[in-house]
Amino acid sequence: MALSRKWGSALLVGVVLLAALGAPSAKGDGPYGPDYRFCGAFNADYRIQVYESHMSCRMAMRVQKEYWLGPDERRVVVNGGSGAAGYVLLKRFPGWKCTSGSGGGACRKGRKVAAYQNRAIIGRGAGGGYNRCRDVVIRNSDGGVYTRTRGLFQKNASCRLARKLARRYLANDGIRPPRTLGFICDGGSDGVACSNGEKRVTWGYYYDRPALDTSGVASSAARARAAATPR
Repeated sequence: MALSRKWGSALLVGVVLLAALGAPSAKGDGPYGPDYRFCGAFNADYRIQVYESHMSCRMAMRVQKEYWLGPDERRVVVNGGSGAAGYVLLKRFPGWKCTSGSGGGACRKGRKVAAYQNRAIIGRGAGGGYNRCRDVVIRNSDGGVYTRTRGLFQKNASCRLARKLARRYLANDGIRPPRTLGFICDGGSDGVACSNGEKRVTWGYYYDRPALDTSGVASSAARARAAATPR
């Protein structure tokens, strides 16, 4: 009886340790519905949260790490790599096709899906080598703040380039081309991360909606003038 209690206690401790270490969750816990299971997360330009369907979590993490962290020469980018017609092929994982949208995406091969949600990691939280830059402010014609960066950082670029990139992105009011100044930018509700080779630019968001002009929307001309005015 004492031996049974001993092994029972050991089993209980093991279960507690597995929970503490963050074992993959049961299916249905994430944003993709009951057929997907949360596998874990890692840092790239964003905090990448990985989910699988009809495959192992280990494989899903490998595919997504290759997609986010693999060198450019191991990827084939088609039509810019994002948007309705864009996608990426992974040379290390033949047959896999990766697509992305605002805040998430997936790599697929047949029924197997390695999906992800990306959460912006602003500034130094994205890793070493980031430098803080002066924030960018886009104003209405009456001088009120329309939008601005909240914590603008760059890595392997320059603050001048980072501010120019942020101005062009923000002046577009979220309607942006796939590339801006050669950077590919992707953003969510909490911020934006842009990359161009080894260059990285990130920033958080701040909106002051009551400061909008009386029409409710700042004019494109006013935003363009604001974007062109040095601050």
